[in-house]
Formats: sequence, C-alpha cells, structure tokens
Amino acid sequence: MMSVCRWWTSDSVVVVTGSNKGIGFEIVRQLAQNGVTVVLTARDVNRGLSAVKTLKDEGLNVVFRQLDIHNPHSISEFAEWLKDNYGGLDMLVNNAGVFGVTIDHEAAYRAILNKTGDHHIYDDVDFGKAFKTNYEMSKECIEINYYGTKRMIETLLPLIRSEGRIVNVSSDGGLLRYLKKESFRRPLTDVSSITEQVIDQMINTFLEDMKSGQIEGKGWPIFCPPYGVSKFALNAYSRLLAKQLAEEGKKICVSNVHPGSVKTDMSGQAGDLTAPEGADNVVTVALLPPGGPSGQFYFLKQPHPFF
Repeated sequence: MMSVCRWWTSDSVVVVTGSNKGIGFEIVRQLAQNGVTVVLTARDVNRGLSAVKTLKDEGLNVVFRQLDIHNPHSISEFAEWLKDNYGGLDMLVNNAGVFGVTIDHEAAYRAILNKTGDHHIYDDVDFGKAFKTNYEMSKECIEINYYGTKRMIETLLPLIRSEGRIVNVSSDGGLLRYLKKESFRRPLTDVSSITEQVIDQMINTFLEDMKSGQIEGKGWPIFCPPYGVSKFALNAYSRLLAKQLAEEGKKICVSNVHPGSVKTDMSGQAGDLTAPEGADNVVTVALLPPGGPSGQFYFLKQPHPFF
C-alpha cells in the first residue's frame, strides 16, 4: 500500500491495457492492492482469465475484458462494455506495446560486456545491432504503440470522469535527445508547434526510410528504431492532448512514465529492475494527488524534460 493522499475509492474504475503479464500485470496488482476496481485487459482470453484468477485468489478486486488495441472494432466494443457496466472510468493506463525487433541475445550480451564510456544504450551502435527490425515489424510496432494507444485514448476520453487521468507507459528512449533528425526534433520540442500532422509526417518519413533500407545516417534511433519513434510520437501526442484538454477546461491529467529498464518477456528479460519495481514507478505517478501538472514526463518517479 502507498502512503499518499487517498483521493480514490473502491468504486474508482481503472483500465490497464496489455496487462496479463509483465509490468502491466504488476500495475494491475498494485493498483488493486490500493483499493480501486481494476479492469485487466489482454488480447488472449485464456491468458487474461488466468491472470485475473491469480489476482482474485489474492483477494483483489480485478475483472477481465478481452481487448486488442491493434483492432479498432475491439476498442469500440470494449468502450461500450465499459459504459454499460461501469458508466465510465477514472483512470486509463496505456501499457500495451511491442518492441518491434528481434533480439540477438548473444550479440546483446557481448555489447554489454564491451561497453565503455558513458554512452547510453540508445547511442550504443554495437548494442543497437543486436536488435534487428524491418519495415513490417516497424509498421506493426508503431500501429500498436502509437496509433493503437491514441485510438484507445480518443475512444475512452468521453467516458473519463472529471479529475480523471491518462497514464501512458512510455520510455526514456522516446526522449527527444535520441531523435537526431533536426527537422522533426525542433517542432516536437515546443508544445505550441506540435500537431498530429507533424507527428504523422515524422512516422511516415521513418517508415519510408525503413522500407527503402535507408535509416542509417538519417537521424533515427540506433537502438530499436521503431520503438523509439513510437515513443517520440506518444510523448508528443500526450503533450498536445494535455494542452487541448486544458484549453477545453477538462480536468483530466495526462502523464507519461518511463518505468525503468525492466526484466520482462518483451525486453528478453534484460534490465535492471523487476516487473514489480517497474510497475511501482508507474503506480506512484498514477496515484499522485489531483491538481498536479498535466503533460508531464516522469523518469521513474521524478518529473523530467521531454529531451
């Protein structure tokens, strides 16, 4: 249990996407331990039901609903179910995502052993070569991580109650320092110049470069390029959304959180933190008292610039 200002009740409804395992599962567990009603979602029904059974056996108030954020129809059906059964929600935690790469574990291990200097993982060329991708994988990664999450937000936004919140599980790989392409980094730096068209143009240019095999030397991330681009887009959209909601007078807080380098199936069990530790970083931000800044990026639990 967290020792923070308790603004929620047992009737508060939270939705966590992609939550039958890994960080998402632990986010559900920790939120439920704090006394809210949590909707655990997963693409696979059997895996989702199994995850919920585990948590129910712990005495936690968790329900399951199938959801595939890659499928617009699935999102629409989920929204209708949520409205019919709960009338709305108080928090949406967007956790579902993919890396968009295949991992050469031996090459990654060698890169870690040979790592020298202060280069971050996202600037490490040898480490980047251990994570391979192609156009199809890149397109799917961005369709899920950015467009799927964006569609979830847009569809569920009318159901989010006043003082509600949207929490996006992001990454430090989406910080603008790793977008070397100046023509895209510049408009994404200042929230006043961010538009959906700018974000879409960045994505389309990246995918064109990936399709033609010309991403090297074009300013795209070295490590997991599609994942990084998807998080550039998500971070930018979150800032834009927070600005729009404030202008409309809607009291809905938008936050992006880097949970840390976490050992999960998606990362090939590479990382410094366990899934419960990574989830704690997200849950701490999710349960911050009302009235805090919207459109903020959190590095672990601390506010951090988007670059």
